[in-house]
Amino acid sequence: MSEPESSQLKKRIAELSKLFEGIDRVANSQGVETVQGTVEPDPLVPHDEEEDLGRAYPAALSSVQEARDAAEIEKLGEVTRQTRRVNVARLIILGSLFFLIVLWIVSVILITVAQGFQWRRFMLGDAVMITYITTTTASVFGLFHIAAKWLFSKDS
Repeated sequence: MSEPESSQLKKRIAELSKLFEGIDRVANSQGVETVQGTVEPDPLVPHDEEEDLGRAYPAALSSVQEARDAAEIEKLGEVTRQTRRVNVARLIILGSLFFLIVLWIVSVILITVAQGFQWRRFMLGDAVMITYITTTTASVFGLFHIAAKWLFSKDS
């Protein structure tokens, strides 16, 4: 660890040690009053030096904190890797979708031009042309809407 992180960790450990000493003093001063009016010591208060967690806690705290930091770093690394995989998949899918939509629009233009100039006696009825252009336009807008909702979703 670098020097500033080490000093901050030592400060945190010292603060927690003071906090646990205060808790220990309060716990030792409190007791459980029995029915006969005598005061028994609190059973949750440690009585032996071996059981005194206040003194052994700073060393345990640093190892627990280091383990927590390592786990958090690993989690963040995994989240970053997953985000990269999702972004690559989105780029591939959206590129394919864009290519499909461009082909779709080009087909509408070609069919409309072929209909207008009656290329090789190409003739469609007015109702067929209107239906084709309308459904194609609706499909293109729908695909763009679905892709935009997926790309800019609030979950990710």
